[in-house]
Amino acid sequence: MGSSHQNVKQLALKLSGKGLLRLEKDERDNRATRLRMTGKGRARWKRVRAQRDAFNERLFDRVSKEELRTLRNVMGKLLLNIEAMDHREENT
Repeated sequence: MGSSHQNVKQLALKLSGKGLLRLEKDERDNRATRLRMTGKGRARWKRVRAQRDAFNERLFDRVSKEELRTLRNVMGKLLLNIEAMDHREENT
């Protein structure tokens, strides 16, 4: 995802502080920390998912399946172009 270990840990600690996530040491690998969603986290995720689905339904209301296929293809090509541009910048 392009995030550092420290950034992910900081985010996980904030979610843990809100009771949405639990951090647990891995039983087999002391270096690893496992993230477990709490009941509160699952409830929040369910609510957010319902809101997202309602938003997407309204957003794409008048868009045909064929138009969505075209959009997906164009977005995929744009993503490939962005990745190629990033790769070129890293090598200059």
